[in-house]
Amino acid sequence: MPRGIAMHAARDQLFDAAERVLASAGPVGLTSRAITDEAGVAKGLIYRYFTDLDDFLAEFTATRVRRAVESISTLADRAGGGTVAGNLSEALLELFVVGSHIPAVTAIVTSRPSLMPRLHQVLADTSAFGAIEESLAAYIKAEQGLGRLAPAANPATEAAILLGAVHHLVFVGQLAAMVVPARVHEIVTAVIAGMAP
Repeated sequence: MPRGIAMHAARDQLFDAAERVLASAGPVGLTSRAITDEAGVAKGLIYRYFTDLDDFLAEFTATRVRRAVESISTLADRAGGGTVAGNLSEALLELFVVGSHIPAVTAIVTSRPSLMPRLHQVLADTSAFGAIEESLAAYIKAEQGLGRLAPAANPATEAAILLGAVHHLVFVGQLAAMVVPARVHEIVTAVIAGMAP
């Protein structure tokens, strides 16, 4: 990599490489050599910007958490369009399956428990599951305002139920990947049936 390249560009290049390594070799494949080889840069570049590999991985993992929060932050804007079950299912699938934000974070931290304290430091201003739950609740509340969900339903409780159920399905369930979208839709449909106007 040429000298003088902006730190942000270098970080992005390394993070993109780490994303590819994670997809191809899993979390145990995230070594400094594998990442820099994938990025096509000098072996020591990670250490120019990060104190060690755990520092790099904490920052990389934090970007996945922020993406998860961002991916669902505009869900309330979908209120009134499509179907309630469709909108919720799509958002939850993006979090847990299609975008793989949450599973990627969990896999990395599980394989390297030493990352957890650093990740907490990096994400001191973010409560990922709290922010995701709030976005789900905001969407439910917006649909209540439009009369598509019952006003008696408690948005925060329903959001927690949806988040917990899909999290359990993805991390504990033994379903084939192709079956997960249908099961997520079934769960969402069952939960919102109790919120019918």
